[in-house]
Amino acid sequence: EIEVFGRVGSSQQINVVAEVGGRLDQGSINLKEGENFSQGQVLARINDNEQSLTLQSRKANFLNLFASVIPDIKIDFPDTYDLWLGYFNKIDLNKALPIIPTEIPSKAKTFLASKGILSEYYSIKSLEENLKKYTIVAPYTGSVVGVNLEIGSVVNPGATIASIIRTDKLELKVPVRQKDINYVTVGSEVKIVQEDATKSWKGKVMRKAGFIDPNTQS
Repeated sequence: EIEVFGRVGSSQQINVVAEVGGRLDQGSINLKEGENFSQGQVLARINDNEQSLTLQSRKANFLNLFASVIPDIKIDFPDTYDLWLGYFNKIDLNKALPIIPTEIPSKAKTFLASKGILSEYYSIKSLEENLKKYTIVAPYTGSVVGVNLEIGSVVNPGATIASIIRTDKLELKVPVRQKDINYVTVGSEVKIVQEDATKSWKGKVMRKAGFIDPNTQS
């Protein structure tokens, strides 16, 4: 047996950085230091009204553009008419744009590209992906350890909003003496005991560093 001592800390700590700009709005938690959250909860939102309206406008234009080529498809590519009519009917301005059919003849694909259908489709899908950045979702269960910007502030892209740590997975970093390091194997189970010996947990060796502390030679 090897007995070592160390301090428990979070397995992950990250800065929440804004990828887009706008007014910072309240999420599903109170964005304050010490606040706890669960994975999937909305930490905060960046106001997306303008972006949403732009996206709706582009979808409406796409719908009109598509409607203008449906008659041509019926005449020039009758074999694919039902496919494209079905796709056209699935377009809903209040939902994400349906995935465009890809298994189509090259001539039909060239026709759609020449009409600007494909380029407009991918532009809208890009806007949809960008809109997701306005909602900041917790990547794991944890706590807020620091807040840089208050709700109501105007944030710029790249600004750090807060710092968060993971609390459902903790790690214990310990120094091991040089003469004992060969007995420590990644994947081995270990017993972790609280300092006052009132509680204990099972743990696992996750990684083993390859460097030596020059001060302690551990």
